[in-house]
Amino acid sequence: TGRAVDFDGSRTSDVYYSYPKYGKWSKAKNAGGAINTDLIEETCGISADGSNLFVYYDNYFGYEDIFMAEKKGKSYVKATSAGKNINTGNIENSAAITPDKKYLIFAANRNNKDMDLFISRKLPSGEWGTPENMGIVINTTYDEEYPYMAADGKTLYFCSQGHKSMGGFDIF
Repeated sequence: TGRAVDFDGSRTSDVYYSYPKYGKWSKAKNAGGAINTDLIEETCGISADGSNLFVYYDNYFGYEDIFMAEKKGKSYVKATSAGKNINTGNIENSAAITPDKKYLIFAANRNNKDMDLFISRKLPSGEWGTPENMGIVINTTYDEEYPYMAADGKTLYFCSQGHKSMGGFDIF
C-alpha cells in the first residue's frame, strides 16, 4: 500500500508500528490493510493504554477525517469512521479518548475557522454525540490540535499556536 504518487510527487503515507524489545525498538512494520490503503493514512492519536488508534484519512474512505481502530491481540482491526457527528466537510485531523472511553476529544476547523478542540460524549447507541467546543480556556484565536489524554483521565495535553507560546506549535 502507499505506492501511489500524490499530487506533489511524493509517495502517499502509511501507518507503521514498532514495539520495544530488549530495550530497543523493533523494526517498523506496515500496519497492513486494516489501516492502510493505497492513498493517505496518518496516525493522529492513540489512547493512553494503546487499545485505540486514531488515523487521519485523506482518501476515498474519508476526506480529512478521523478513523478509529481497536487493538485485538498484537494488531488493530479495520479502522472505521468516527461518524457523522465528528467527520464533516471540514478538516478533522487529530483525536484522543478518555481512559473510560466515554469522551472523544478532537481537533477540527468547524465553520472554516482556525483549528479548535472539541469534545463529544459516546451515546448509548455507540455513536459519538454532537461535539461541543472546549471553550476559551483551551481554544485561542490560533490553532489548537493534537490532543492527548493521559492515563490519569485528568491531564489533557495539546499543541497550540496561542497561549503566549514561543512560536509555532507548543505543548500545553
